[in-house]
Amino acid sequence: MVFGHHVTGREPMIRDGRIFGLDTGACHGWNLTALCVPGFTVHSVKAHGDHWSTIKRQWQLPVLKTKPWHDSTWPELAHAIERFSSTSDPAAHRWLKALQEWAAGLESAFPTLVATAH
Repeated sequence: MVFGHHVTGREPMIRDGRIFGLDTGACHGWNLTALCVPGFTVHSVKAHGDHWSTIKRQWQLPVLKTKPWHDSTWPELAHAIERFSSTSDPAAHRWLKALQEWAAGLESAFPTLVATAH
């Protein structure tokens, strides 16, 4: 059995000469691994770069903007903002800060809204 698309680590996972996990994280800058048949020899080369980080930065803001933030509870919203705030993308960081300010303003308005509703 030979599989990929599930990173097994920097080295291939080989079990009993019958199971070969070949995804060694080339997209993360680790290794690109191949299996040659019929001899079942494994070859690996170092990747040229961390392509996933580049793509993730490119798509992070558009993906963040599609999340249903208005359906989140206060703790969920705070956790998500904290989780994504370590981004190195300045535009995504600014957008998350604006989201945090929006949430804080909305949350601070709740006592007035509740009093008005009563």
